[in-house]
Amino acid sequence: MIDTIFSVENLKYNGIFSGILHNLKYDYKTKHLSFLTNGIINKTIIPEIIQVISLDGELNYNISFDDSIYNLFKSIEINIDSKNLKLYTPYIEGFVDFKKAYLNYRKKFVIDLDGITKSTLYGENYVTLKGSANTRPLNFEFKFDTEMLPVRYNNLFVGNLNAKLEAKGTDKESLLKGDIYVTGRSNIKMSDLTQKEEKKKLPEFFEKVKLNINLSSFSPIYIYGDWGKVYAEAKFKITGTLYKPVLNGYINVLYGKIFILKNRYNVDFINVKILNNIPYVNARLSTSIVNTFIFVVANGPIDDLRVDYYSIPPMPKDQILATLLLKETPTTLSELPLFSAIGKFVKLFLPSSEEEGGLFNTGFQVSILPKYTPVQGIVASIYAQKSLTRRLYIALSRALGPIQEFVGWYELGYRITERTSIVFKKYETNLNEIEIMFGFPFDF
Repeated sequence: MIDTIFSVENLKYNGIFSGILHNLKYDYKTKHLSFLTNGIINKTIIPEIIQVISLDGELNYNISFDDSIYNLFKSIEINIDSKNLKLYTPYIEGFVDFKKAYLNYRKKFVIDLDGITKSTLYGENYVTLKGSANTRPLNFEFKFDTEMLPVRYNNLFVGNLNAKLEAKGTDKESLLKGDIYVTGRSNIKMSDLTQKEEKKKLPEFFEKVKLNINLSSFSPIYIYGDWGKVYAEAKFKITGTLYKPVLNGYINVLYGKIFILKNRYNVDFINVKILNNIPYVNARLSTSIVNTFIFVVANGPIDDLRVDYYSIPPMPKDQILATLLLKETPTTLSELPLFSAIGKFVKLFLPSSEEEGGLFNTGFQVSILPKYTPVQGIVASIYAQKSLTRRLYIALSRALGPIQEFVGWYELGYRITERTSIVFKKYETNLNEIEIMFGFPFDF
């Protein structure tokens, strides 16, 4: 120290910043400060702060200042650069290799990132981020461009992104605008659709960010899951604010197959038009069950969807619904292998009867039975029974939908008394079972 001046030269240091302080001088009387330092940034601190990225390569810095200490933010100059920086994130397939990474601060913040990604399908793709921002007062402008950037979101979506976005604004108001084109594949399970996510409170500054974004698919998106698979295209206009976006556009399903209650439906068309965040559906599904073509038509707003059925050849609506639930038409239940063998044998010894009764005059009494499973909760199965005589009957039971813990069976029963029966069951797993069933009347 010389009089009122404090000085340091060639001081090495380690930590978040590892480098050398070449010189530092501070005059207590004039409050003048000057220093020059450079080194390498510890990259591990960045993932700890952001928590969604990992970096590889060197981040070099150079910091200099020569002015009154009261002008620190006006006169300090900070340069951060790298020529071999690699960025890993769970939202990008592989990594982004930045051939150019430059950040500078002197009165305003300047960023210039130029990176590439590689994929076996699309080859070399690029991503760039350029822009600048003043802090006092806040005034910024950034541009973000990508070409075929391989992106992913958890296990729900994997695809490629083309984007040209621009963010510009002040501390009072800002605008995010541009075009986004996307394609890829999305894995959506039924459980994903039924889960309710807790709404998180958004930051208040989101209300100041206006939106003007065009979002569309540049090739059909493949959407699949335990419910089926479809190919869809979409085009949206996103306006409003980041706090409350307003969506207008459409989704068209071009082709697909959907499984509902063990029936496979062809997607003839599904058109979803979205007007100010309200989706309107116009769709038709079709399936074929025992030479009967059944069409399911849905239209209207999503919260008040109207569903209708019709068939070729024509059938009443209640019969169409029963056919979909049973998967076979009621008249073909008696043609199932076990029913056919037992029924034909027994009927050789029985008097003929013209009165069938039961569901659609087939003689079958049909019940929908609830069942609780630890995995899926309350599910349903169908039980259809037909009496061959006053004491002898045949029946079957099948699940309504993909119930993991349910095994269907065929049943032959004999009523010994009004409340006692002997039952032979043949399960779909080829196991056999004989039961003696007792019934007791009770009232609540």
